[in-house]
Amino acid sequence: MVQPDTPRSAIESEAAFFGEVDREPLTPVRRVVAERMAASWRDIPQVTEFDEIDLEPLERLRQRLADESGKAGVRLTWLPFILKACARVLAAHPALNAAFDSQTGALILKRYVNLGVAVDTPAGLMRPVIKGIADLGWLEIARRLAALSVAARDQRLPYSDMEGASFSVTSLGRLGGTGFTPLVFPPETAILGIARASRRIVPEAGGIASRLRLPLALTYDHRAVDGAGAGRFLTELAGCLQQPEPLAV
Repeated sequence: MVQPDTPRSAIESEAAFFGEVDREPLTPVRRVVAERMAASWRDIPQVTEFDEIDLEPLERLRQRLADESGKAGVRLTWLPFILKACARVLAAHPALNAAFDSQTGALILKRYVNLGVAVDTPAGLMRPVIKGIADLGWLEIARRLAALSVAARDQRLPYSDMEGASFSVTSLGRLGGTGFTPLVFPPETAILGIARASRRIVPEAGGIASRLRLPLALTYDHRAVDGAGAGRFLTELAGCLQQPEPLAV
């Protein structure tokens, strides 16, 4: 609530002219996010490419491994497999797993894959980082993702678990939306957005079928990556997720 002696800004004064208003200051986390996203939009020429995958094979894999995950105390979603697939495909696309150095006009290509995963918390958006993910199995990824998400929501995530990302993933999960355009976290060069899965009627074998489909959106820094490179990454990622058995290790 605004204190009586707190001066109003021009925007607040204009809004208050038409009726009562309240001022809600940004939380420290939300303020940092706001500043970084403004810098991202201002400084990075970004393009988003969209794709959609058949999720049925990945869902069958998730169901098959759900009991094993449950015994380990982890609720299994599609996300650990998507993260593992990203790590595998990024190895062949180093420009998407890099930092853009605007001072030298060079790409800093990273030989490791640390994935930042956006998490919605009461304090605002946080992005814990799963480090060395290329060397982790699906169950360990699921464990770390669950632990980091809980720590973020409980506001006890140390800064060391929020630094060092080389690529980011953000998922709307069940919140809604058929697609969106995520913004790159500088100095990273790309981010993958995952929208809500839904059933679609699609052509299949001369007829039609109901299939579970998942929309993907890849936003990239056009200084570092061109459309062809981004398209190849999305195509290979889709192929990996639609033939997911190698991810079950």
